[in-house]
Amino acid sequence: MPRARLWKSITDQVAAIRESGLFNESHYRSQVPLLQAHDDAIVHYLLEGEAAGLTPSPAFAPDYYRLRYPIEVAHAELSPLLHFIYSGQREKKRPLPLAAEFRWPNVALTGDRPVVIALCECDKPSAQLTENFEILDALAKRAQVVVVAVSGLDPALTSQNGGTLNFAARSSPGDAPAKAYAIDDLEAACLVRDLVGRYRPQLVIAFTELAPALKVRLAHRLIPVITLARESQEGPLHMTVSALPKSVDACIVLWSGASPPDADELERISASEVLIVGWQADAIVDQARPGENVSREREAVVESSIAEPGSNTRVAALTNDVWRLFMNLQADMARMKSDAQRIADSGLFSLDLYRAPFELLDSAEGVGRYVRTEAKGLDSSARRAVSGFISSSYVAAHPSLADGENLLINYPRSGRPDGPWKYDVLEGKSQPQASDLRVAVHGHFFYPELVDEFVARLLLNASRPDLYISVAHEDVASRIRGKLAETGLQVDVRCVPNRGRDIGPFLVAFKEELFGRGYDVVGHFHGKRSLAAGAARGESWRTFLWEHLLGGPIGGCKMDMVLNQFSGDDKVGIVIAEEPYRFGWHPNLAMAREIGSRMGISEPFLKSPEFPVGTMFWCRPQAMRPILELGLGLDDLPAEPVGNDGTMLHALERLLVVAAEHAGYTMAKTRVNGLAWFPPG
Repeated sequence: MPRARLWKSITDQVAAIRESGLFNESHYRSQVPLLQAHDDAIVHYLLEGEAAGLTPSPAFAPDYYRLRYPIEVAHAELSPLLHFIYSGQREKKRPLPLAAEFRWPNVALTGDRPVVIALCECDKPSAQLTENFEILDALAKRAQVVVVAVSGLDPALTSQNGGTLNFAARSSPGDAPAKAYAIDDLEAACLVRDLVGRYRPQLVIAFTELAPALKVRLAHRLIPVITLARESQEGPLHMTVSALPKSVDACIVLWSGASPPDADELERISASEVLIVGWQADAIVDQARPGENVSREREAVVESSIAEPGSNTRVAALTNDVWRLFMNLQADMARMKSDAQRIADSGLFSLDLYRAPFELLDSAEGVGRYVRTEAKGLDSSARRAVSGFISSSYVAAHPSLADGENLLINYPRSGRPDGPWKYDVLEGKSQPQASDLRVAVHGHFFYPELVDEFVARLLLNASRPDLYISVAHEDVASRIRGKLAETGLQVDVRCVPNRGRDIGPFLVAFKEELFGRGYDVVGHFHGKRSLAAGAARGESWRTFLWEHLLGGPIGGCKMDMVLNQFSGDDKVGIVIAEEPYRFGWHPNLAMAREIGSRMGISEPFLKSPEFPVGTMFWCRPQAMRPILELGLGLDDLPAEPVGNDGTMLHALERLLVVAAEHAGYTMAKTRVNGLAWFPPG
């Protein structure tokens, strides 16, 4: 979280906050009981409190504001509160999540009846609404039901149900119904955080296809979710079912046509990615994954027409079946909660790695999401959960995991054994410490305006490598030579053909200099912009990699740290950044296998390879021997325009760690906590 930039004096900033009326001193001091009476609370907030997640008053939520407007706040280099005061307020930006506008009913949690959250659309056809509320009224005899309206709520509905239901509704001026509003992932996270904190629900019933983010977030809190899916006027029933979030535990298919769905419709419903529970009058069909018990699922769907919508028979049967299904799901939930607790207690799970950039996610929800996605065989986040651990390598070596045990339970239970799945991680903000190794650094700059930042980061370190710079134009090379002459470094700037992007100059143009002059360690970098993936993504990607491998204000002197790791451990052959995303081979596997066979590599490749995403890394020259012996020339590498994936360059990128390990070396990674980037996608 950025601290307040001092382009305005601290006195001016304190005055602006005090005059805004958005700082409540008693509210703030209640969060910092050790703050002395003579200490200025606003100064403490600016220098420490906001970064620690404290709030200045109930009228402003800094974490929400920073996540709602991440680019604006980051570019301004201001605290969220000051950004709102200086510009956000004028631009009508939101200081609080939508959840802050809800009227939350007071529910005495007695413990003798479970709490059920019902997600409802209150602007649906009256017949559907009537049936929905009749089901909820019946459930209210067994549970405490809180109805959350995910679109406009007519206050008259609350009086039609005899006070048996508790309504959580968004506030609205006067007596006018609240307007419909969009619930994106951030708003869902805030709403679910309030819901779970207030009511500790044990079940979610969704009568809506809207707000899937709400259902997903609740499911990741390890609360079972049952969706009642109806035929939609917008499309066939199988489309309604297939649109459900993958984290839904079960779906009761409600259909009300005059005749059953045809065979094609039933086949498509049965092939959906959620569990299907068809409703019939006298029984509930066992849960079945797609493809299992298809005929029974079909019978259940067909039998759902046995009673007319809104009839007492249908409502009573549906209510009983929802309750029985809830009881059946408790065993699964208990198992997941037990797994989540064991994983949390192990200390292996890394929220900092697992949490996506600008995502509101706490440890409980993060572990819950991991347990749910792993248990269902989903890969929704594609992010790492553990630092210094290669899950695909561990799974490949432990076939018993196919029986369903979570690897983050199996691994500590097995004594955290050593193996190729473990690697060293160089963490912390490092101080300058010169290395005694002979070091060369290659930098390729198609965008020469980035050279200044590159050199500035390099010079933060005490070590002084020789520099080899490749550019695409001779006039650019001449300008860079003049600039770098002042650094005192040994510099070779060369104009090279624009072929093979950064890999061509590294493996071909500078091959003799980098790998034939006795250097102990070689670094490879380039001025990455990735404009095809979006300017913001390219900038964040380059910053992420340079901070991890060279250093900067967050990572410190990372180059020194890396070089001293090479100096102290002669087994390490390549060092890359700890990449939070898990990337696969994508369309590069066939080409990688062909190149690998030419290098003498025949062992099977892991499903998720370890490689320097973005092609920046440090290595020993000997670790690159398998690739160097391919004898590649510029003509072997693709000419521009080069695709975003599926080329020889992308295959070679994924083989760098494989080659180092084939040469007898190990991999290590660097890690800078709190630094993230947006992947192309």
